[in-house]
Amino acid sequence: MNRIYAIPFGADFIAELAHFITSHTHNLSNTGIVFPGKRPSLYMRQEFSKHIQRPFYAPRFFSMDEFIDYIVSQQYPGWSELHYTDALWLLYTAIHSLDVFSHHIFRKSHFGDFFPWGKYLLDFINQLDMENVPNTSLRSVEMNADIGYDVPAYINELLTHIAVLRTTFHTLLETNRSFTRGYKHLMALQSIGSCPFSEFEHLYLAGFFALTATERDIVKHLWRNGYADIVVQGNPEEWDILKDLIASLG
Repeated sequence: MNRIYAIPFGADFIAELAHFITSHTHNLSNTGIVFPGKRPSLYMRQEFSKHIQRPFYAPRFFSMDEFIDYIVSQQYPGWSELHYTDALWLLYTAIHSLDVFSHHIFRKSHFGDFFPWGKYLLDFINQLDMENVPNTSLRSVEMNADIGYDVPAYINELLTHIAVLRTTFHTLLETNRSFTRGYKHLMALQSIGSCPFSEFEHLYLAGFFALTATERDIVKHLWRNGYADIVVQGNPEEWDILKDLIASLG
């Protein structure tokens, strides 16, 4: 049965969550707990010790980023996340490989000249990936760039063809068996249906408030397929962001 639980603000979330999980789970060693970040797991171990008061095998804890890493490690063994500067170089290489940019100023410039604006482009592509924005939705960006955003003309020229630049960049990432943070999230979402999660008897997704589109769809997949329960903090009727999360689950 798919379940969503809410622990009210004002309660000790970690203590209540530990009590809840120990009440519903007999074998913590087969349990996975996913938090938004790393810090809650440190306190959660202490709370489990208080509740159980005997030696036990702890659950496996993840931050959301670590859980994304877990998914892609199952589906893309041997792949690694690129250092930010290396990802910028790959984006610079993508621009040099496309005929549509054959006369672009960056084709005649050094990497150092590209670097400052390249960071904005890379961050933009990362955000598109993390929000799972399809290239078909970028037509308005390309049309507005053709008119001209308040950026240098040579940046508008790149944005006018952002969809093909993004696709080529993704292809280079795949050739190099590499991820950026955004592309890792996107590939985790695309491959999650093939990930069995067989080492976990159950997963708990706890304390989430704001999620990117890829994270929200990963949570939705786990919840709808019975892999996980969701535990939020706060009354969803009082927080639109929680209400929207629950509505997105159907």
